[in-house]
Amino acid sequence: MALLLESFAKVNLFLEVGDRTASGFHELTTVMQSLSIADTIRIEQADRIEVVCDDVSVPSGERNIAFRAAALLRERERAGSGCRIEIRKRIPAEAGLGGGSGNAAAVLAGLARLWGMGAPLERLARIGAEIGSDVPFFLYGGTRLCEGRGEIVRPYPPIPSSTRFLVVTPDLRLSTSFVYKEFDTLALTGAGRSSNLKKAPDPEPGNVLRCLFNRLEEAVVPASPVLRDLLGRMEPFCPGGVRMSGSGPSLFGVLAPGEVDEEGLASRFRDCRFAAVAHPTFSGYRFLPSSSMGLSNEGGEQNGD
Repeated sequence: MALLLESFAKVNLFLEVGDRTASGFHELTTVMQSLSIADTIRIEQADRIEVVCDDVSVPSGERNIAFRAAALLRERERAGSGCRIEIRKRIPAEAGLGGGSGNAAAVLAGLARLWGMGAPLERLARIGAEIGSDVPFFLYGGTRLCEGRGEIVRPYPPIPSSTRFLVVTPDLRLSTSFVYKEFDTLALTGAGRSSNLKKAPDPEPGNVLRCLFNRLEEAVVPASPVLRDLLGRMEPFCPGGVRMSGSGPSLFGVLAPGEVDEEGLASRFRDCRFAAVAHPTFSGYRFLPSSSMGLSNEGGEQNGD
């Protein structure tokens, strides 16, 4: 038996960064949204854990976060023997869109089904938090308020399903560690705005779209001509403003309501590493029907988006 899943991307609609804690991580308050940009993952039984990826910039084998997810799940739950995981990438790597974390979450969910485990979602989320701060979010998906390192996931009013995002990744690489180092150097911590959102989130659906914010931009955008230029190119299409997702370098904005020539708009940014128009999803991953690739996928409901 083999399973086929999609793992979705994310953007940070709101991201406030607090002080660094004794653990070495910053306290975060972020509202994340899963998007329809997706990688495809195929999982089947095997004698040992194997991971292959079609993107040469993403490691295969033990260095891939999906491998760590499978190994840790097997260790914690004492279930399964091995699996072969094939990842077809569409989400750009090291882009602030959560591609790797989403892959790990989809693998946890897929293996829980493939190995016949009864582990509840909360249990998988605790395991996911050991792998990466964003992994628990992707096990839930949709619109979520995340705190701590990002691993504490809470419900949040969803944004309208009709929302369309323009997402563009420039030909620029920014490591998360570099961005936070720059952030610390500039001493830009600002817990005030973070606590305001955390204590009083407006229950009106879609309200967060009117207060898009990312504190990390202040450590990155002013020093990057590439990001400043891209921001200016995107702003005419995004009346609510353009923000960086996570630690970047991807930028996103909400498009004006109405019909959108998605391919035509994305083609305006063909000089960039990635560009797409995306819509919100209501899960961080979904199981695909077996007919998509002629695979046997017995039992279970599909996780809709």
